Amino acid sequence: MTKVKVLIVDDSKLVWEILKKSLFTEKDITLLGFASNGSEALELMKNNLEKPDVVIMDLVMPVMGGIKAIEEINKHFSKTKVIILTNVKNPETALYTVKLGAKGYILKNNIGEDLASVIRAVHQGYALVQADSINNLVQNSSAGYLSTEQENIVRKQRKVNPASGLPVVFWLIVFIGLINSISFTIIIPLIYPYAKQFALSDFQASLLISSFALSQFFGTPILGKLSDLLGRKYILVFSLMGTVIANLLASMAGVAWLLYLSRILDGLTGGNNSVASAVISDITTPEQRAKAFGIFGATFRLGFVIGPILSYLAQQLPTLSGISSLGMSFMISAAIAAFATVLTILFLPETNFQRQKFQLDWSDFTFGKVVFSLSKPRIGKLFILTFFSGLSFTIFTFAFQPFFLNVLNQDAKGLAIVFASVGILGFISQIFALEPLRKRFNLIDIIGVSLFIRGITFLLLPVFPTYQGFVIILIAFGLVNSFPMPLIDTVLSLNSDNQDQGEILSINSSYFSISSAIGPVISGVLVSQSYSTPFLITGAFTILVAAFAFNLKLEFVRGNL
Repeated sequence: MTKVKVLIVDDSKLVWEILKKSLFTEKDITLLGFASNGSEALELMKNNLEKPDVVIMDLVMPVMGGIKAIEEINKHFSKTKVIILTNVKNPETALYTVKLGAKGYILKNNIGEDLASVIRAVHQGYALVQADSINNLVQNSSAGYLSTEQENIVRKQRKVNPASGLPVVFWLIVFIGLINSISFTIIIPLIYPYAKQFALSDFQASLLISSFALSQFFGTPILGKLSDLLGRKYILVFSLMGTVIANLLASMAGVAWLLYLSRILDGLTGGNNSVASAVISDITTPEQRAKAFGIFGATFRLGFVIGPILSYLAQQLPTLSGISSLGMSFMISAAIAAFATVLTILFLPETNFQRQKFQLDWSDFTFGKVVFSLSKPRIGKLFILTFFSGLSFTIFTFAFQPFFLNVLNQDAKGLAIVFASVGILGFISQIFALEPLRKRFNLIDIIGVSLFIRGITFLLLPVFPTYQGFVIILIAFGLVNSFPMPLIDTVLSLNSDNQDQGEILSINSSYFSISSAIGPVISGVLVSQSYSTPFLITGAFTILVAAFAFNLKLEFVRGNL
């Protein structure tokens, strides 16, 4: 009896033991060995006289992951068949591995007694792909598998720039994302002073900010679903055009309700980042995505430095008839968004050829997931920490604007400089300070200390109501303010399973989005009492949040990298 020779490739020794136990009693299957990554597997195959008939391999592994390993095995060992055994549930990934040459795609949580049958079937020439991994994608697609022409387009889009190891198209979407970020951050310092030109109260001005965040919370998942149906490019153009129209409307608004309408419109069409993220997922392999999203996120943060500077410069421009100096900043923002729109139309190719039906339910708005997530052991407390941290930040972000303008007697141009300064300080501290701190201290400790310093700066602002005191306090705030959110994301990542990380980080982002909608309203109520009240209350609250963070240290023993 001819035995099927099997090589197991996975970086988890627990998986090795499970598969070894599962296959040990199969008389027609023999295990040649184990490898912890694709590179190690290739070395074993090159050096051993006996070559495996079937390789059972994970996708996500250090050094060399499954995608690259499939290509190398097909190139050098054409008779060896590959079965992917993974936690990655993404149907697109399953389809992509099959197109690369994998003969099987099985999820780890469905490993059963039939694994030996799968190995035998693949060895005999059958291709077995778990139905819920990929068949739904084919059934919901308007065209099923890609045509030859589409395959050539996808191959071209995934062509890697040797210098960066990422597709060339990726850098185009990064540039478009940077322009979009700049367009967005130009108007952040303007919302409050512009609202005052319409004789809005502080509370009414806070509603102007919250209306955008709330509209975006509802609009983003709808645009994401539409991009699955109609294509990324069309929806990205639609989203950018929404920003153009909204900012033009705001710049020329003569009455307050038009200003509210412009912010709601910008929020509802403000799915630029989510669609851009979908483009990145389309054109990168699973191995490339962590690096790609890291670069995209850093570029977006760079916009928070450039945008407020351009906001200040825009206020120096000669005004047009019926448009104030603050309105000119909205005009510049619209022009920059229009430039991003033109770039998208002319140069960005369509990246989604596997169109899906438009199916939207309440779960897409994350309400149920957000509520249910609080019941998750341990990490539910990190979600609470994100919400409280975001709430304290957004209360302060609104409250310091009337304080700066009315107590310190500064103007809107100075406000733009303040936002730019905080952006620059945060960008510098993230680049030069965060990584050394992460290596030396427990992550929870860094989060707690950052929140404590943030709380102290809030309390000190009304105590030293001078411009010089404000500058000193602002420097301390700017240096630590950018630490909590990325560190909370890191702790969440370290304390969750690989297959759940995307959903968990998305839920965490939803908590911050909710705090961004609630915080300005609370701040507007507090500012109506006095300009000092928000800082005193939020300062004390933030120190309590810091204590809550420190209390989590014992629960998150993996808080160190």
